[in-house]
Amino acid sequence: MPGTEQAVPMDSGGSPIAAPPRLRRAAVAALGAYVAVLAATSLFWRFTQDAAMQLYLGWLYVEHGYVPYRDTFETSMPGAPLMHALIVAVLGASDMAFRVWDVAWVVAFLAVMWRLMRPFGRDVALVGPLLFAAHYLGTGPPISFQRDFFLLLPPMAAALAATHLRGGFARGFLIGAGAGMAATVKPQAALLALPIAAWQIAEDRAARPGAPWRAHAPLVLGILLGGASVGAVTAAFLAWNGALGTFLDFSTGYMKLYAHLDGSLRPVSAGERLLNIAKGARNLSDKPLWFAAALLGVYRAVYRAELDGVARRRLLLFLGLAAYAFIHVLFQAKFWIYHWLPWMVVVTALSALCLLPGKDSTGRGEGRFAALALLVVALLSLPVPNESIRIATGRGPTPPKHGSPDRIAAWLAQHSRPGDVAQCIDLIGGGAHALLIARLPLATEFATDLQFHHDVDDPEFAPRRRHFVERLAASRARFVVEIIDHRMWPTGPNTTREFPELRALLERDYRVAVEDPAFLIWERSATE
Repeated sequence: MPGTEQAVPMDSGGSPIAAPPRLRRAAVAALGAYVAVLAATSLFWRFTQDAAMQLYLGWLYVEHGYVPYRDTFETSMPGAPLMHALIVAVLGASDMAFRVWDVAWVVAFLAVMWRLMRPFGRDVALVGPLLFAAHYLGTGPPISFQRDFFLLLPPMAAALAATHLRGGFARGFLIGAGAGMAATVKPQAALLALPIAAWQIAEDRAARPGAPWRAHAPLVLGILLGGASVGAVTAAFLAWNGALGTFLDFSTGYMKLYAHLDGSLRPVSAGERLLNIAKGARNLSDKPLWFAAALLGVYRAVYRAELDGVARRRLLLFLGLAAYAFIHVLFQAKFWIYHWLPWMVVVTALSALCLLPGKDSTGRGEGRFAALALLVVALLSLPVPNESIRIATGRGPTPPKHGSPDRIAAWLAQHSRPGDVAQCIDLIGGGAHALLIARLPLATEFATDLQFHHDVDDPEFAPRRRHFVERLAASRARFVVEIIDHRMWPTGPNTTREFPELRALLERDYRVAVEDPAFLIWERSATE
């Protein structure tokens, strides 16, 4: 069956190249041990930022029967809220539950990547995934289980599973379904089907040289139907729960406004967006040394190593994935650190090709230089794992947002009663996190307030604000949590920080119960 045989590097005389030296094996073992320590210590991290928001919404879906888009204002595609609802349903909404899920996902992803890279040899197959894990876990809680990472497992697992299937349609359906699942998280992830499909076609043509191109029609048809099936199931779920209409309104309405915000949440024109994309494209990543190491790895794979057909075609797969990963970042045009995660997966994998042995003994010096270059790049570019160092040295995890969510939640838990609901006025500054810890349901469908402060000239701007104020007044929320510190505001023209209608409601119906430099807790007045 296509792609299942293993590549064995050979020297010019046809004999297998000698096993790696003990020093190399020790370095690989040390990297593995380092990643294991990072994973173990990461189990004690606190979640924060996007994860806190997504888990709060997931908790609302599981524990209170909310439905995304129908009952909450979402700025993510359906796969993200459904994934976090799954976490809550299976393990709960605690810090430990989230960390166990994330580490398990990392382990599964590393296993898939190892199998996909196995034709390059044992060391390359181990080092590539481990370097990515060291980057991912070393960066810390802010990028934990970000959508740009977790969307990669379904299509990559489908690609691996396809190597064990014979029928073109079955392989295609699996690939299409995997890419379709990823696309429910980020739409551009549907493009992942292209490099995987091209790789599978190359495998088929290697197995059946001279076969007509129409022989690949079942594979292509399977991909289309697999992706369409995932889309149909997602649409059916939303329709069944009365959320399809609001999802379509979001996709064709506010999502367009959100898409033209740049990385500093500044509304930009189409021309400015293209300029930002060009500037971001020049950077290649926030760690450009990885790009240089990847180029060196590809050079060795193409010109210095003796790869068999399986490994050469696997190299084409990873080059195609690199093209996708770059498009993935450019498509979003915000260039936040976690948007680069697919790119980091690929460049660390390609960088590991620096460890490929040469065709014969004459290239040993160059091979040692490439291995040393990879070591230097890793030492200079891998992040310092500050959070894991805190855990390992007994200082405990960093409190999210300087402890604001914990202080807010402690007060709310002490003063709330069964049946109370609360509202947060915030983006990712800890308001939703506090409501999750205190186990307080959301008063309105809005867990964020970004949408009330940009594109003030949009026809829906005033109605959106009016709807929120009316919903908040009608909910008679017991508490309103207003974040002051760590508050993310849109910037630039056509934005505002003022919300006089909301301020009037708070001053009329609420009193400030807690005044903190980082937040205010408004409590509904006793007379109301």
